[in-house]
Formats: sequence, structure tokens, C-alpha cells
Amino acid sequence: DSFRYMVDGGYRRLNILKAALTGSIFKVRSYDINPSFLSKKKGMLNDVDFIVKAPYIYQFLTRNYSILPRFLMKRIAASNKVDLVIVAAPSTLRSSDVGQAKLGHFIHDAMPFELVEAPPDNDTPSRFAKQFYTACNESDILFTNSQDTKDKVLAVNKDANVSVVYGTPSSKPSEIAGSSILERKNLKPGKYLLFASTLEKRKNVETLLEAYSLIIDEIDMPLVLVGGAGY
Repeated sequence: DSFRYMVDGGYRRLNILKAALTGSIFKVRSYDINPSFLSKKKGMLNDVDFIVKAPYIYQFLTRNYSILPRFLMKRIAASNKVDLVIVAAPSTLRSSDVGQAKLGHFIHDAMPFELVEAPPDNDTPSRFAKQFYTACNESDILFTNSQDTKDKVLAVNKDANVSVVYGTPSSKPSEIAGSSILERKNLKPGKYLLFASTLEKRKNVETLLEAYSLIIDEIDMPLVLVGGAGY
């Protein structure tokens, strides 16, 4: 949960101070899962007994404020006998921060500091660089979604335990409904170009469109952009 949804006024220093003084910032919530709510389909999440929510970990991790997340993660891992903690993006968490559990990070790319487009008062590139290098060097296992990102991880830490895990919309093609957007837009298999990404400057969409304009008469295929607004 986002801090702004949990505390009136959102992520502000005064609200954080109030949450710290009242102890609510350290409160971890645990919920049992009703099995009937889970999908029985192969490849879907279907073996969960409970979830643990620590509402402020994400907000602190993205800002590289690591003291509270480290304290909470070690406590959560120990009290729930967690074997493996997987963080869905690079962070400054270290394997020692999850106690006896193993720590894994998923790294999508290195673009935030490779393509520096932020104004001088934006610390995203340097903040992400610290998260990236910490994840590469302080994780028990790493996952990437491309060989290119894996190579970048190994350039930082040649001994990193890293695997490429490609995403998929479904475990079975037959599970994709025939009345999907492909049918509504009259998009035939092998007859269109697909770009799936957030739509923002660092994804270089402008160059993609320029390149497409040069070949559109030759290939006679529509270019489909899939994705929402970025950061």
C-alpha cells in the first residue's frame, strides 16, 4: 500500500514523524488467504496461505532510505519463516537484511542511469545506480528479463548468480481469448509489429516512430504500441 493511502496527507516528513512516534510505521499486517479466491489454472498464483503487508517498505526503498526496510524485512522473514525474499526491482536491500532467508532481485534494465535525461535537480539516475550496484553485489540470486541486462549485471559482478526469465501473457496460447483486442483491431498473427513498454522519453519511442516511418511502405504492417505512461 502506498503511504498516501495509509496516512492522511501522504508521504510528508510530518506524517512520517507522526507514524514513527505512534508506532504505526512499524506495524506489519498479516492476512490469511481464502483458497477459493485463487486461480486453479497452470502458471497462475494458486498456492498461497497468507500475505504479509508492510505498507511503507516500498516508499522508503525507492528513496534509498534503507534503515526501516532492513529492520522490517528481517523481522518479517524471521517471524514468518520465509525462505526466499524476491524484490521486484533493484533496491539497497542486502542478503544480510533478510536474516536466514535468501534474497533475490529482479532487474529489468539499467536505463535510468544509462540514458540520463533527468534535470539536474532530479536524483533518479544516481539513486537507481546505487540500487542497481547494490542488487548486483548483495543478492543471493538475480533475475533479468533479457540477455542484455544479464550481461550488464555480470559486468558489475562477474560471479553473480543471475538467470534470464522472459515474461509471457499466458502459460498456454489457448488461454488467450479469441475476442481479444487483436481481433477487435483486426491484427493478424505475423502481420503487425509490437512494441510493449511504458511510453516515456527514456524508452526512445521517438526514434522507433522515425524508423517505422522509413519502412512502412515496404513492409505494410501496422506498428502497435502497448503500454501506459512511465515515470
